[in-house]
Amino acid sequence: MRLLRDSIVGEGKQHIKAMLGPPRALGNGKRAMWYYLLDNAEQIAMAIVFDDDHARDVEFFQSP
Repeated sequence: MRLLRDSIVGEGKQHIKAMLGPPRALGNGKRAMWYYLLDNAEQIAMAIVFDDDHARDVEFFQSP
């Protein structure tokens, strides 16, 4: 997952959309976030945090 994170951080929204497709969900508010389900069986998802048009951070989480 570290390689995936490293390939996303710093990239623009259009580039990420081209790589991963449109996000499954969007979070708006103080910081824009895009959410992607990575593994349905393991319930692993990824959230991409944006500052303006560029990815600032990527967080991975798993449903209990």
